[in-house]
Amino acid sequence: MKKKIIYLLTVVVLFISSSCNNDFLEENKKQVDGYHLDTPLFVQPVSAYTEASVTLPDLKNKGFRILQYPKIIHFETFDGHIDESGKLSFRIKVDAYDNPVQLEPQNLGSIILNVEEFGLLSINVQSINWGTPKASVRETLVDFDLFRDRKELRIENFADGILFYKLTKKPSWLEVSKSSWDSDNIKTGDVNYLEPNRYNTLFLIPDADELSPGVHEGEIVFETS
Repeated sequence: MKKKIIYLLTVVVLFISSSCNNDFLEENKKQVDGYHLDTPLFVQPVSAYTEASVTLPDLKNKGFRILQYPKIIHFETFDGHIDESGKLSFRIKVDAYDNPVQLEPQNLGSIILNVEEFGLLSINVQSINWGTPKASVRETLVDFDLFRDRKELRIENFADGILFYKLTKKPSWLEVSKSSWDSDNIKTGDVNYLEPNRYNTLFLIPDADELSPGVHEGEIVFETS
């Protein structure tokens, strides 16, 4: 008489929200590349003078004067000084402007400065509005039963905002794929996004070949913006 080997696989799906500051997104460093700063200065509308700054490690203890700037930006003064750490700062007000929710930054123009003993330096000014997303998932408990067929998991964002999410935890015996027919697996730590009022269908694919017979459970954890 042949013995039947039974696998029972269960996955709990969890979401962890990191508020709306998107701290898990990697931040670029600002460095001087010729006459252009390689990373833009991001601004938002503000009615009172507020300090904005960039760090220029190759330009220290130098004076500067602002020559050109977008018309929505108002400077408290056009002259300034880069300190001993390379910090260039100025106080600005920014008028209101059309700032739609979108994935890519909006270009607002450039600030051009004349830096002492260096020359002209251009800083690209951009704005970004990812709105206010709302993450939800249809299934919070997935049971693969005896057949171990792949299951669907739908991540939803029915709100006016770009939702960023990444897979932070999953069982070793499970793959999470974007495709039902190809091995387009999501790796732990990779950042994905979902546009407003959209959803993504992911596929949960068990691989129990190396598991001992019995009941196996685990968690899938997503971190979201």
